[in-house]
Amino acid sequence: MTTLHETTSSAAATAAPDPTKHVKFTLGMILGADDLDQQFAFHDGRQRWLGRDAIGYGTLNGLRVSIRQGAGLEPQVEVSCGSAITPRGDLVRVTPAQCAPLNTWLKHNRDKVLAHTAAGSPATMLPLYVVLCYDTCETDQRPIPGQPCRTEADTMAPTRIADAFRLELRFQPPMHEEERAVRQFVRWVDDTVEIGDRPSTGTIDDFVALLRSATSVASPPTPDFDSMSPHDLFVIDRFHACAYLRAALRVWITELRPRWHEEFGGCHGCAGQHTPTPDVPEDCLLLAKLEITLTHAGMVDDAVRVAIIEDERPMLAHLRLLQEWAICGAGETGGGAGSGGGPGPRGPRGDKGPDGDKGVRGDKGETGDAGSAGGKGSIGDKGPTGDKGPTGDAGAKGDKGPAGDKGLSGDKGPIGDKGLTGDKGLTGDKGLTGDKGLTGDKGPAGDAAGQFVSRPPAEPPYFIMAAGTVSQAVSRTPVFHGLKISSVGATDGLVTMTYADYRPPKTADEFQTIVKVLPLAERDPRTGIPTAEVFVVNFVRFDPAGFVVRVTDSTGRPMVAERLRSIELMVEVSQYGRFPVT
Repeated sequence: MTTLHETTSSAAATAAPDPTKHVKFTLGMILGADDLDQQFAFHDGRQRWLGRDAIGYGTLNGLRVSIRQGAGLEPQVEVSCGSAITPRGDLVRVTPAQCAPLNTWLKHNRDKVLAHTAAGSPATMLPLYVVLCYDTCETDQRPIPGQPCRTEADTMAPTRIADAFRLELRFQPPMHEEERAVRQFVRWVDDTVEIGDRPSTGTIDDFVALLRSATSVASPPTPDFDSMSPHDLFVIDRFHACAYLRAALRVWITELRPRWHEEFGGCHGCAGQHTPTPDVPEDCLLLAKLEITLTHAGMVDDAVRVAIIEDERPMLAHLRLLQEWAICGAGETGGGAGSGGGPGPRGPRGDKGPDGDKGVRGDKGETGDAGSAGGKGSIGDKGPTGDKGPTGDAGAKGDKGPAGDKGLSGDKGPIGDKGLTGDKGLTGDKGLTGDKGLTGDKGPAGDAAGQFVSRPPAEPPYFIMAAGTVSQAVSRTPVFHGLKISSVGATDGLVTMTYADYRPPKTADEFQTIVKVLPLAERDPRTGIPTAEVFVVNFVRFDPAGFVVRVTDSTGRPMVAERLRSIELMVEVSQYGRFPVT
């Protein structure tokens, strides 16, 4: 296929297999071509269903639309190789690149062009739409059995069906209602919601009701959402934003998307319902809109460049791109309550504003590492010789000198004669075993007191010094050894805790202290379910007044004092070494 054309579909001669059914194979069953077609239709239908419902539709890769136009050239539209998923859920692949001479197409469709131009005059601007459709073709002719006296054509039949495609130029664009609804839904949330540190404007139910009221109730519904005035923005406390946005997503999936998701217009199943799931009204995908200026003869005006507009083209980003975008993508997006185009370019940097008020003095930081030693200075000039001092005291007695060498050994004397071995005496009889003594009285029971934390015998003692769940807003008892929160920082997320007999350890000391801290998950007051908010606790230092930890959110931002007072911390402090004496 090397050209784009306009086509019309023809109705199938026979009913298509139901994609919601598959063959139940039974021993002895006679299989026909219709059974195999039915089995294929079931798997093909589920594949399209997965692509359509879970992924969506749009251009996946390539399929760039361009215009080749210039002096001495017939203008033509070109589509590069690529792939896409159609609104019906078909995966379609275009290869090789395709092109279509525009003047040839205009001559072939002159009557239709005149019907779509102003007052039937060709000297005007003509909008055309480049559309991609999935198609198939029968291939691989092979002999088949039949009756005698057949023609040669009756002895062969295609045995394979190959994937194919159609590229069309249309006067009207495909009605991608769900694509429009997705864009309008996201735009509405962006224009309506302001996530900040203020209390929420209303409850989740209020927010959901606002979303439902913004959609059209017409039949059929239009994929439009009523925008909000900037003065009427719905404020959401950032600590509860996840719950509100999940509710919006739930309404989109369960209520709004089905309005423009055509596959569920019919019924099927096991309760007497047997209507097959209908196909979507539009099974082709929009690639681009062409704005062509025509001459009085109805041909392309070479003096005016053919415009390519792709604003309404559905696109599908692959998962790897979305992962990288979520991690490292742009952190700023356009806003505003209008329904116009996307965000404009970033403006120039403004003038520096006045200096703000001086903030509160922060906590003293930890002592830094010692600096490296400076270089050795040069040797100074030799000073003058001083006067001779008085005679010093007599020196101490010198050390004892080394021992002298050992003298030579004398000659070894001769070995004497060995004496005679005496006779061995007789072994005496073994004595009788004595009677077993009486069992002694049982001793008294030992004391039960002691340290019950197991440790290797050679290691120093190990103590639990303090433990408990503490907060400045909630009281939980009992608390071991007087554990408490003594202070919280205003904006730095620092929490200072202490206990009875607290003493900070030094870098090298007779004992060391281990601190373990876990934040307790907060619960939704309505449902009792833990919220999704994440706290991170890090140990900071030992101060004379207590040990210090820092509490931050999942992005590393310190918690302010108001939040710190309501957070509960589960703490255990232990020591090993000699117990400190205060």
